[in-house]
Amino acid sequence: MNSFIKVTNIMCVFLMVGCGGGGSESSQPVATAQPPSAGTGTTSPEPIKTQDLVASQEFDFSTQTELVVDVSLPELTQRSFLNVCYSEPTSERIDYNNCVLRVALLDGTLRKTVTLNQANQTLLADIWTVSASSEPLQYQWQNQNGSDSAIFEIR
Repeated sequence: MNSFIKVTNIMCVFLMVGCGGGGSESSQPVATAQPPSAGTGTTSPEPIKTQDLVASQEFDFSTQTELVVDVSLPELTQRSFLNVCYSEPTSERIDYNNCVLRVALLDGTLRKTVTLNQANQTLLADIWTVSASSEPLQYQWQNQNGSDSAIFEIR
């Protein structure tokens, strides 16, 4: 029993030392940052506070843009489908998993308004006809003026 207590005490000492327990405070001085002296000739600028920020009356903090998709393709006499989507992030290809409008076209005409979340974006449009051998008609739109409304004309 006496050897068990000795082994237990030795194990506790090793655990305390290994885990950092029972340490003493260091007597070495801790370095502190010194404020710049007044004689350096540089002054630090005053921080800007939120209450000091001013926005014009026209600025509404909105990042949305109303986009009118206006399709007029009278040569499309058969039923067609329109996909208006964002481009893939690393290429110029259309991202069919990230579309803002998917709709059937009748007689090649459509006028529809969609809301975009960001003003400066590129959208791609594909128009597919119901024909086994046809490739889609492709169009691109880029909002360059950053306005609250824009038109994507497909002609």
